Amino acid sequence: MSPLILISIGLLLLVADIFLFTVALLWLGSGFIITGVIEFFYPMSMLIQILVAFVITLFLMLTLTKPVKKWLEGSDEVVRDDFLNVQGTGEILNGLVRYKGTFWSYESKNDKKYHEGDKVKVSKAQNGIAYIE
Repeated sequence: MSPLILISIGLLLLVADIFLFTVALLWLGSGFIITGVIEFFYPMSMLIQILVAFVITLFLMLTLTKPVKKWLEGSDEVVRDDFLNVQGTGEILNGLVRYKGTFWSYESKNDKKYHEGDKVKVSKAQNGIAYIE
C-alpha cells in the first residue's frame, strides 16, 4: 500500500475518534500514520505494513491509554463556586437590593428602613435573598 494511503487511513481514524469519543481509534490512527511515515523510508509488503501498524497500535495502547485518559478527565480538584457567598456592597433599587449585577429580596439583621439609593453591606446572598447588615 502507498504511504499516503496509510497516512490517509490514519487521519480518517483520528477524525472518527473525535466523533466517537474513544481513545482506541486514536491509537489505531496513530499506528497507521507512523507506519505510513516508515513506509516512505523502508518499503514493505502489505502484510508487513498491517502487522507493523497493529504492533505500533498495541504499544501505544499499552503505554499511553491511562495517562491520556487521566489527562482528558482533568484533575480531581473540586472547584467551589462561592461567588455569591462573599461580602460586598449592594444598593437599594425598586425595593430590592442590587448586588453583583442581580436584584435580590433582602432581609436585614436590624429593622432599619432603607430608602431608594441607599448603599448596604451584604453579608451573603442565598436562595434569592440578600442578607444585609
